[in-house]
Amino acid sequence: MAKARWFALGGIALAAAVALSVWGRREIEADEPAAVAGKPGALDPGVVCLRIQLGLKDQENTAWDGSLRVSPGRVLRLEPWRKGPQDKIEDAAWKLGTRPAPRFMGREQRGKTFPPNENGLIVTLADVADDSTVSVSTKQGDFEFKLAETPFGKRLMRLEGAADVVRIPASCPLVEAATEDDYPSAAVAPDGAVWVAYTAFTHGKDFARPARFGDQEPQDLSIFDQPTGGDRVWAVRIAGGKWSAPVPVTPGGEDLYKTAVAIDGQGRPWVFYSGQREGNFDLFASVHSDGKWSAPQRLTRDPGPDINPVAATDKQGRVWVAWQGFRGGNANILALRSQGDGFGEEIVVSDEPGKQ
Repeated sequence: MAKARWFALGGIALAAAVALSVWGRREIEADEPAAVAGKPGALDPGVVCLRIQLGLKDQENTAWDGSLRVSPGRVLRLEPWRKGPQDKIEDAAWKLGTRPAPRFMGREQRGKTFPPNENGLIVTLADVADDSTVSVSTKQGDFEFKLAETPFGKRLMRLEGAADVVRIPASCPLVEAATEDDYPSAAVAPDGAVWVAYTAFTHGKDFARPARFGDQEPQDLSIFDQPTGGDRVWAVRIAGGKWSAPVPVTPGGEDLYKTAVAIDGQGRPWVFYSGQREGNFDLFASVHSDGKWSAPQRLTRDPGPDINPVAATDKQGRVWVAWQGFRGGNANILALRSQGDGFGEEIVVSDEPGKQ
């Protein structure tokens, strides 16, 4: 579904402007995402990831410039926890500070001061062990800890509560592009390969730029009339610790929402998603067979929206997809079961009145 994350200037009005741009025009083609298969990341053995927050007690903007080292081991990657325009990271050192988070303020709040939010780092380490020592040096004090002190689920406090450390799942980028890449879903094939599907939204040429927060309301909204590249579903296959370049599942230039993936008894991945046609969202599916993705197969045609798909495979190898379908003004839970290369009759899972 069309998204506008870099700007929030008018709530509903902005969303409507962006959506109209997507639905009505397709002049801009989505950029081809770059493969990152050669980069080290979360799938490498011995990788540990930490989130270190700094400035938890700050009452005013404070510099937390510093550096980090680990022994034994090495710093694989440092990333900002809350990236600001002045924050910089170079190798295992950084320049960053605490500051108030951007706020969408009404006129009565303008001119007021707000306390700063904490800042920090996402730290990815390699070739480490439980007895590896992480040493952190900052302008506001130094501290260290052993990795054995940071099991999952434990919050380690340092600098009298001004800093903390938690272990988090290691992560790494699967794709790199100027698009907004959202709504991932994944499934594991019998051969151990993981298939990941996601949607990518391409902005208009002037819309994809960093947000600028200020006290003045924008006077020129013509930027929001620019055509966009719309949404497209892409798929990535991960096998043996390596991942493929993203492959398009859909043609592009559409208005799409969320994805789901399941693997059938033949080992074929199925990708499901909602697509807008003539003002209504319906459910669609594509299957990967003989080295390519099939043309989209339309699964629903009801005038009510069909959204939020989830998918799974039963022990007979049949793919099931369930979703939220609006029927007669009620949000029902519906399902379909695969039959060969198609699907059977729609199954009502729940049609009780109320929220579902």
